[in-house]
Amino acid sequence: MKNVLNLRFTVLMILLSIISLNTATSQSTTSHYNEALGILHIDTRTLGEDPIQVGNLVRAEIEKLDKYELIDKYDIEDVITQNNFDYEECFGARCVRELGKLLDADKMVTGSAELIENKIIYTLKLHDVISGKMIRSETMEFLNIKHQVRVMTHVMVKELYDQPQDKAILDQLTIQDEFETSLNVPEQDVLALNGPRVGVSYLLGESGKVFGSPLNEGGYDAIPLFTTIGYQFEWKYLNTGNMQALVEFLPTLTGVDKGLFIPSLTILNGLRSNVTGLEIAIGPNFTYSKTAKGYYKDDTILDQEVWVSEYDAEYDPTDQSEVSRLDSRGNTRLKGGLLIGIGKTFRSGKLNIPLNIYIIPGRNNSHRVGFSAGFNIAR
Repeated sequence: MKNVLNLRFTVLMILLSIISLNTATSQSTTSHYNEALGILHIDTRTLGEDPIQVGNLVRAEIEKLDKYELIDKYDIEDVITQNNFDYEECFGARCVRELGKLLDADKMVTGSAELIENKIIYTLKLHDVISGKMIRSETMEFLNIKHQVRVMTHVMVKELYDQPQDKAILDQLTIQDEFETSLNVPEQDVLALNGPRVGVSYLLGESGKVFGSPLNEGGYDAIPLFTTIGYQFEWKYLNTGNMQALVEFLPTLTGVDKGLFIPSLTILNGLRSNVTGLEIAIGPNFTYSKTAKGYYKDDTILDQEVWVSEYDAEYDPTDQSEVSRLDSRGNTRLKGGLLIGIGKTFRSGKLNIPLNIYIIPGRNNSHRVGFSAGFNIAR
């Protein structure tokens, strides 16, 4: 009889142990979270982003932390609908706590992402629903790169919960002069100036005098002031947000107002500020112009040097130092030079108006100076 009782007691203890183990296992698998967290939309009215979508980004990042039981967004929508709750303007602490109580949440997260003076100010706040106090608030200042709001949200959630940050990503989002990457290039803010150009240019020094001399002396018998018409093509190869480096191609046609056809091509390497519109550029200029060989000889009657070209009857290069110079009777040849230019772009709404001045240095003070203006519509 005693053995039977011992056996029954042993079986009973085994059954109780199994029941206790199953109960503990069931409890552990049901939920390992201690608190329920509700996440609202993020105030993005000045940023132009969808507040619900940014709120969902915050939800996704907090879910990765595996710290809370997140209240389903559809459950939040049901509670809002059933209680006729005006959630669209629910950003203040009191409103957030009221909604948190309706959701049976322990904590609530809300925040804002605002565009202020070309910076994105991002704030996340963690509220305790039961005590009615704000537990924590974190604010960070980012560069104005709206297409990286997702990465900013990732950084902000880590900051709110004291998680280690990736310094390289943080620098690219916050430091203005950080080297260009796919994160910190605000393409929508780059000042692009492809478009038509018109202007005037003036010849100085010896070339200016030659141009104004009579036709029989190789000149054009005109004031050395020309109109220029062209089109500027440009390609950006570096951008840091405030500054960009670019290559510009500028084909132009000069002298149409004087019945001349003088084509040229300028290739520039420049730096431009996307904020102020100031620019400096330098590069080669290639121009077709008529030149002739000849020499200068002393004219005792005029008491000055006169030009004798290969097209003059008295041309005799024997014992003379021949040179080439501008001459309306000569052959068309390609001539190279170096253009140095500075400019500034003025903005009126979406209209960009670039104004530039430039100089092409030449020998014997035969410099060419000019002014150009253009326009384009920001896209």
